[in-house]
Amino acid sequence: MTNTLPEQRAEQSAQNDILGQLARLQNAFKVPEEEAGKERRRATRTKATDAQQQRHLACFHELIRALKWPGDQLQMAENLPSGADLGDISEYCGALTKLGYEISSHLTVLEDLEDDDFPCLVKYKGAIFALLEHTDDGVLAFNSQTGEMATLASNIKRQVFIPYHIDPAEEARDVGNSSWIGVLVSRFRSLIIKLFALTLFTNLTALAVPLFVMTVYDKAIGTRSTETLTYLIIAIVIILITELGLRSIRGRALAYLGTRFETLTSSKAFEQLLYLPLPAVEDAPISAQMTRLRQFENVRDFFSGSMAHAFLDMPFILVFMVTIGVIGGPLVFVPIGLIVVFAIMAITVVPINRRRLALTGQSRQAIQSFHLEAVTKHRVVKENGAQDVWLGRYSDLVKLSAVRHFRSEQLNLLVMTLTQLLIACGGTLTLYLGAAMVIKGNLTIGALIATMALVWRVMAPIQASFLSLSRVSQVIHAFRQINHLMAAALEREPRTVPILARKYRGAVTLKRISFRHAKSADPALAGVNMKIEPGQTVVVTGPSGSGKSVLLKLLCGLYQSGSGSVLIDGVDLRHADPAEYRRVVGYVGEMFDFFPGTIEENLVMANPTATEYQLREAWRDAGLDSCASSFPDGLDTYFTKTELEELDGGIRQRLLLARVYVKAPVLYLLDKPEAGLDPAGSTALKRKLASLKG
Repeated sequence: MTNTLPEQRAEQSAQNDILGQLARLQNAFKVPEEEAGKERRRATRTKATDAQQQRHLACFHELIRALKWPGDQLQMAENLPSGADLGDISEYCGALTKLGYEISSHLTVLEDLEDDDFPCLVKYKGAIFALLEHTDDGVLAFNSQTGEMATLASNIKRQVFIPYHIDPAEEARDVGNSSWIGVLVSRFRSLIIKLFALTLFTNLTALAVPLFVMTVYDKAIGTRSTETLTYLIIAIVIILITELGLRSIRGRALAYLGTRFETLTSSKAFEQLLYLPLPAVEDAPISAQMTRLRQFENVRDFFSGSMAHAFLDMPFILVFMVTIGVIGGPLVFVPIGLIVVFAIMAITVVPINRRRLALTGQSRQAIQSFHLEAVTKHRVVKENGAQDVWLGRYSDLVKLSAVRHFRSEQLNLLVMTLTQLLIACGGTLTLYLGAAMVIKGNLTIGALIATMALVWRVMAPIQASFLSLSRVSQVIHAFRQINHLMAAALEREPRTVPILARKYRGAVTLKRISFRHAKSADPALAGVNMKIEPGQTVVVTGPSGSGKSVLLKLLCGLYQSGSGSVLIDGVDLRHADPAEYRRVVGYVGEMFDFFPGTIEENLVMANPTATEYQLREAWRDAGLDSCASSFPDGLDTYFTKTELEELDGGIRQRLLLARVYVKAPVLYLLDKPEAGLDPAGSTALKRKLASLKG
């Protein structure tokens, strides 16, 4: 009996271990089964989503076909780099905007649509329809939900979205004849008029409070009439609620205007930067370009801050001034005198403040440039042990920036103090003169209180506007920068489709080509003549700095020659569409310019319509299949910026070559293509070049 209990415990423990192992085995099979079920459900949802997206794309393509958009599939893929993720009417309109269309919308019955209104978009019963034409049975449309043609009843009343094409070249000419900001503001003319109307009614309701106070003091209290007081209270509550509603509507409208203005300005400015000629961008420091883009934040702040409210209220100060004159008589000269003093101060202070702000901005830009240089050349600084030198330079820049910022802030604080002092003096003077008039019996106490309230009301927007004058100068400077950028000559107009599609063979002729990086610099190329036939391989040799890279950039159309001409198939490159020409040119430069992301994303950038087979073929042609260990996920391998910088030079070069191969160009321009390649990579390159020979 003494040994039975331990034996039972041991047996029970063994049974528990076995049961535990069985449970773990069951869970091991159960979890994958549950995960597999989740994967199947996820795959089903993904498949359904993809199918619905395909139907949306079919609807969009039907709309584009009816619009007779002149581009092809590749051009559409280039204009819609995100793959045109459609699903809502706003996404359709956004995709059409990228293709160069403007959208107008209005509520109408379908039978009232004119023939010129087709094709157009409408949302009905949760589906998006591309309306194509009138028929005897109704309106012929493509249903994005079913992916098939359908007929809608003519008596349906819905919001209709009508796209119409705008010629970018004509739009550029219109902008060239006037300010781009002016053209943009004119698009919001109706909203701006509504804002001024709202401001007028808001200021009229704001008059109610001073008049209410005056009436209470002079009428209700004087006559001891509680009934009159009750009516006045009810009326003022209604008016205050109305004013609150009007101010809320105006605030939302201003926020919308500021957001739209900033969005349109920033996107258009970035588009302009992308389409500027390469030398125009290379000559400007990166920090200067970033500062230029950040200046557009001033535009948003102008609309979203108190500045916009103050400037909207400024024209209606006259209403309050007239009311002060009617109620207080000569007291109106107090705010008039203050306005004159503020005007004199503005004429004196604003130019000084503008100069100090410009110096502060220059110092800030210098520090940003230094930060960028320190980050990009961090390794060089450490290799040369120059940390102390760079710290000294940075300290000098920071000290200068601090001094300039201090002077600017000192002036701002002085102006703010003087402004508050003037406002207080104005209120005190109004009270003193008004009290004297009350004592003489020329003014009632209620009228004095109402006049005081109106004077404060007049001075509030004047004070806000005066204190915002420095920011206004920044906004004006930003507007000038925007107009200057929009007026710059572009390499080509965005969203344009060539009228004549060319088929390039690759015959290259150079006639007395000369090129200088700057007017005062020595020529990088001078009097170069060359003729290359299609299918021919040409090797350009020469010492470093002899202009080999410049020659390739000229052939790629990235640079324009100072004299002479570059002919492609007998056509002067200056007369060819740059985007169309670069589709048939494969260029590999000296710099490794892959972007953080997957390999497939970088390859597809060269050819958005590339198939899986084309990607795999380019992968093999570049010899990347022999470097499988460096790409654990194949084409889906993701690289960060740091990982790209740490890649082996040979792998970098193979990736660049693969990106060119997936493009299948007519003309290959390879700058030092064997740089960093191992024997296997060189063999793959030679094999590819041999296959391209005519």
